[in-house]
Amino acid sequence: MSRRPQPTDDDGGLDSLLDTMTNVVGILVLVLIMTQLGVSDKVARITAESDITAEDVADARRELEERRSTLDALHRQEQALTETAPNTMRQRLQQLQDALADRRIQVKRQTERVNSWQLRIETDRRLAETRQKEIDETDANREKLADAIRSALERRAELAARLEDAPQTTAPPDLKLRIPWPRPAPEGAQELTFVCSDGRLYPIQLSVHQEAARLAAQQIIAAHRLDGNPAAGIDPDAFTRLFTKLPTPPDEFFRVEYTVADRRWPRIRFYPRDGRGASERALRRSGTRIRKFIRSIDPQKVYCRFHVLPDSYSLYITARRIVTNQGLQAGWEPRPEGWVLTVGVPGIRLGPPPPPSPPSPKTSPRPPPSVID
Repeated sequence: MSRRPQPTDDDGGLDSLLDTMTNVVGILVLVLIMTQLGVSDKVARITAESDITAEDVADARRELEERRSTLDALHRQEQALTETAPNTMRQRLQQLQDALADRRIQVKRQTERVNSWQLRIETDRRLAETRQKEIDETDANREKLADAIRSALERRAELAARLEDAPQTTAPPDLKLRIPWPRPAPEGAQELTFVCSDGRLYPIQLSVHQEAARLAAQQIIAAHRLDGNPAAGIDPDAFTRLFTKLPTPPDEFFRVEYTVADRRWPRIRFYPRDGRGASERALRRSGTRIRKFIRSIDPQKVYCRFHVLPDSYSLYITARRIVTNQGLQAGWEPRPEGWVLTVGVPGIRLGPPPPPSPPSPKTSPRPPPSVID
């Protein structure tokens, strides 16, 4: 709340001037009244006396003239005061107004300065409140971190005590690795496929499923005459509609699905059944079903091919050591997460046949792929 401005000395000077003028006018009025009263008394006294002399009349006239002279002098003083006072008062009033305007400007400036300081004080107060909140939050976070550190130290001490009380175990033997030696599969040997996924081993004989899919596809083509136009080849739309609806042969470890890729190539997809494969624990035990199956494989007729997903490398190492100890040759391929085993149907191509290739010069036959390492 702003303070009221203090009265100045200039206002007091104006009041004094007005008082002086009022006193002067009052004195003149009193003198006039006294004069009139004195003349009236004199006339009455003269009238009452019967012995009026010429001297008395002259004295009275002389006194009357003196009183009139005094009255005229008073009138002249009153007129002079009346003529000169307004100009002086106007000048004084203008000076007071100028002084008042200057004082108002100073008060306005002082008010603006005070308001600016009040605004700055309010801004600083809000900033201080914000900083205090940040300090309180920092203190709360510090307490939480301190509690977390204490809990972690207590947990560490608890684990250290449990570790001291735990029985000492020997480390497993070091793995013996050998340098890979990529080479083709033995002539006439069939591939036995293993999929290592989700920490389990899924075996499958792909050639059996491929032959079953090839026979089913040929039956569809012959029964519905899908190859009636040699130039157009097998109708891909009709074949796809019929082939994908065929019942797939049952498999213990995989869910089998027939499909067509790019409207040209029949495909077979194999999805591992949950929990059907052999675990790593089952592989380590010699009397389990998977170990008996591996022992029944003829190393002279079969080689193993592993497809390993990222979550089953440990399982693959165990299985590879077992098949190697059994005398089986094997190879492996790393596969990305979400990979699905997919193979083609041999001898089946949809759509128009490819143009005949030009005769090529006699060259040596292409070497078989290196599937053994």
